[in-house]
Amino acid sequence: MFGSAPTWLVVLEVLVFTIGAVAFAVVLGLSRTQAWRQTMSSADGVPGVAIAANSLLYCLVSVWIGIVVLTGRPFGLGLLTIFTVITYVFPPLIIAETVAGDRRREALEGRSWQVVLWLVVAASAGLSVFVIGLYAGWWQVRVRATFFNVSIGTLFLVAVGVAMAAARVRARRGTARQPRPEARWVARLFVASAVLALTLMITGGDIRTVSYPFSLAMRMLPLAFLVAGAYADGRAAFYDLLIKRVTLTLLAMSILVAAVAVVHPLLHGLPPALFAILAGILLGPLALAFLALGRWVSVWLDARWLGRRFTPGDAIEHLLAATRASSDHAVVAARATEAIGQLFDAEARVCGVSETTGPQMSVAVAPVGDDLVLEVTRRDESRVFYSEDLALVQSVARVLGLEFTRVALERQRQVETARALRAQINPHFLFNALNAIGGSLHGDPRVAESAVEQLASVFRYTLRGTTSEWVTLGDELDAVRAYLSVEQARFGARLQTRVSCAPEVATAAVPPLVVLTLVENAIKHGVAESLGDVSVSVRAFCAGDTLTVEVVDTGAGLDDTWDAGRSAGGGFGLASVRERLHLLCGAGASLTGHRETATGETSFIVRLPLTAGPS
Repeated sequence: MFGSAPTWLVVLEVLVFTIGAVAFAVVLGLSRTQAWRQTMSSADGVPGVAIAANSLLYCLVSVWIGIVVLTGRPFGLGLLTIFTVITYVFPPLIIAETVAGDRRREALEGRSWQVVLWLVVAASAGLSVFVIGLYAGWWQVRVRATFFNVSIGTLFLVAVGVAMAAARVRARRGTARQPRPEARWVARLFVASAVLALTLMITGGDIRTVSYPFSLAMRMLPLAFLVAGAYADGRAAFYDLLIKRVTLTLLAMSILVAAVAVVHPLLHGLPPALFAILAGILLGPLALAFLALGRWVSVWLDARWLGRRFTPGDAIEHLLAATRASSDHAVVAARATEAIGQLFDAEARVCGVSETTGPQMSVAVAPVGDDLVLEVTRRDESRVFYSEDLALVQSVARVLGLEFTRVALERQRQVETARALRAQINPHFLFNALNAIGGSLHGDPRVAESAVEQLASVFRYTLRGTTSEWVTLGDELDAVRAYLSVEQARFGARLQTRVSCAPEVATAAVPPLVVLTLVENAIKHGVAESLGDVSVSVRAFCAGDTLTVEVVDTGAGLDDTWDAGRSAGGGFGLASVRERLHLLCGAGASLTGHRETATGETSFIVRLPLTAGPS
């Protein structure tokens, strides 16, 4: 049935199909993971899972055949029946996978493809039942080997034809992916498959009877066709794992063969049980060494074969290094997408679920949270995302989601801290204002009455400030004018005030009580501690995208020991302004103070990003 066989060729057959069994076991075990579901829908993934399962069986049966040939045992009809039925199953699965893959790309239309598929399914099912019936003795029919050869060759010719026709449809409609350099030989393999199938049909059983190499080539044809087709079509999501597992399997086999060759002469002649125990003891350290070597080989394959510059741990650290220093959502998103692009040599963006590009092997999508997803698109479409790439994208997206959560929590903490500071400012400020009114009640009741009205205006403003994080600069300056009127009643003619605001910044957003606190500070340290006339001026203007508010007084001011960079500098009022600016605006805002000895002016300048205030 399988012809004469050189020993070395049969050993090679056992090696190849053992590795194939390992490879398809990996695919079958991982076929329902997130990476698989991302590359194909559940319906389209059924042919791929079925092919992996059938290929695993095919490899195991082929290993069995090789062992039977080496031991010289006769082939049983059960083994031949199983092998024939498994072979019949391949063509319809190959066509189903081809049609499913092209349906995902909307390259194939019409019912003709489905008709071909169902015809091949019916032929495969009928032939399988016929072979099983022969083995079970359901009918007494003499069938020549030529029948099986011709039927198998015909089914594979149809499968090859469907695959090549689908490739032509993709090329004609412009839906074909950019081919990778490694896939140039795939078309030739399709042609070779057709030639082998035709040879099988023409020669019948003669060549198979006398030529084991030809028989082996025919039995390896389905595996070669499947691997080549999946790789060329860009749907081998687990290609990277296959490369690693196959490489490690070959390495383990080589090491074990060499080790057994060394150990066997030393233990030759011992009883089997003692031989097994001593061999296990001697080979145990070798197994541990192989684990370390396997990790090194995996990293080497990532770097040299698969073009991965970062290990998963390094990738996460690279992302965190780019984002951990910022507490602004937009900045974190921008830095994260840049870092992720560097990880995968790709373009990355955070977008809504409905805004994604669509299922492509050069695009990886992973959920971030709150209806947001991370989409990573290869700059070179010939490079695809394999299983470990997709898994890393999922991990990176989860880390990015945690970073967004951290930013949100940090922002909430900042708001709560700023609210607490503002709550401390309100009674502090109002207490000083009441002292100002108390000093004018006995001198001029009418002035005191006006001051009370102005104080009521300031009080209403401070109450409003407890319910909002931002106010317009115009509202803040109105409260400043009202407060200066209260202080005018207290200090009389020796206090001169001026408040000016550029029209374009009147609607800009500022934290409430920031300017008012600086003015109150100027009155307390500049006017109250001076004996002569003092002026207090407030000026607001913009320079580019920066809002600048300057409070200047000509009073005694603060001494030279005040430092704007110290958290305790300038007392509670200035410290609270500085802290609130930092919490609400981050590094984009600042408070600076300066005492000009020559002119006797003390100035405090607030700078923060120019943004529109609340409506």
